[in-house]
Amino acid sequence: MPPDSTHCCVHSQGFTPDAAASYGIGDAVAADDWEVTVNSVKDGISSVGDEFMGTEAQGQFVVVDLSVKNTASAPDFFWEDNIKLGDESGNTYSADSEAGLYAAEDSILFAEEINPGNTAKGVLVFDVPADVSPDKLTFEGGLFSDPIEISLG
Repeated sequence: MPPDSTHCCVHSQGFTPDAAASYGIGDAVAADDWEVTVNSVKDGISSVGDEFMGTEAQGQFVVVDLSVKNTASAPDFFWEDNIKLGDESGNTYSADSEAGLYAAEDSILFAEEINPGNTAKGVLVFDVPADVSPDKLTFEGGLFSDPIEISLG
């Protein structure tokens, strides 16, 4: 059966929906017990932090500012590994935890416990090649949830 908007396939880079992303920046996206909103995306950043504590990108940093709401009835941890950055070639990138610490010390989301109904705000930082134009985030709310794409275009 050929792929369509209801079927997904597995590529060498991971699980990728065939359908185009129907969510974008500013949209609240729900998966399992989480609701994620991408507030803004900045790319082309060469370093984060300051002259005393910081790090340089291998390529360029892409900083994603987001809000994460726990819609469950119990506290739970939000893990940065639930969100991957993707490009038009199908490559996926994981968040750089160290760069995230330097980018926003008070806005860390990589292992944040969030109480029911509360929303945490923060940034995820991805180190990607300088010539890459990331075009989507893929969010998985839990182990058994289907990935949801958020368009960055």
